Amino acid sequence: MTIKYRPYLTSAELDTIISALKTQSSNISLIRYLDDFAHKIARDSLKPNLVLKPTISDKLELSGSKVQIDLVSLKKQAYQKWLDHPANCNSQEIARMLMYKYENDLMSPEEEAEYESKLDKGY
Repeated sequence: MTIKYRPYLTSAELDTIISALKTQSSNISLIRYLDDFAHKIARDSLKPNLVLKPTISDKLELSGSKVQIDLVSLKKQAYQKWLDHPANCNSQEIARMLMYKYENDLMSPEEEAEYESKLDKGY
């Protein structure tokens, strides 16, 4: 008796596995089996077993995005903006500025205690 399992792979993941097997394995029967499987997928001869609905981040095109938000830079920019034009800061920038000040020991002991108390309350 042979026990088999079915993985759920994308065609790109399957191609990666086949490529790795071709360069690093001598298991010709497995390579032929997977290669045939990939060709059937490419020809639309097989129906997918699992189709995942797009997530919110997929719909907003955030997943897989090459744009990386550098939070450290954003906090520093918010702090600089607050120094230059505090009235122009929005609530998010003020929160980042406070975080920057807290993380870089730029708060007085009183400010630090107040900031920590707000963190404890979830503000």
